[in-house]
Amino acid sequence: MEILKRVLTNSAIILPLLMVFSGILTKDYRFPLGVFIGGLTGIFNLRAIVRNVQSITGGQRITARYILLSIFRLIGIFALLFLLIWKDLVDLFGILTGFTVVFIIIIKEGLKEARSI
Repeated sequence: MEILKRVLTNSAIILPLLMVFSGILTKDYRFPLGVFIGGLTGIFNLRAIVRNVQSITGGQRITARYILLSIFRLIGIFALLFLLIWKDLVDLFGILTGFTVVFIIIIKEGLKEARSI
């Protein structure tokens, strides 16, 4: 859970800076909004994965509930992103940028945790 807090902290610092910088460069709201949505998607997905793994390693069995919730979560994320892109409210590359930034932070914090063990 500590690694999740560090990822959230780093994302809360880097994503707004990236949003402001990209807003200045593009002079449009869609790319920075895409960065925000992509970052939130990555954080939301990481949080759900951490909760599932903690409950499984805490002694609970994998049930159909976990599988169904994971499927509905992924379908919901896909539907939301598809709708936002289809209505041209966000930029696809902004979403990919935000998601990639969160993914890089996860990798960095994971490597840091692995070195300390």
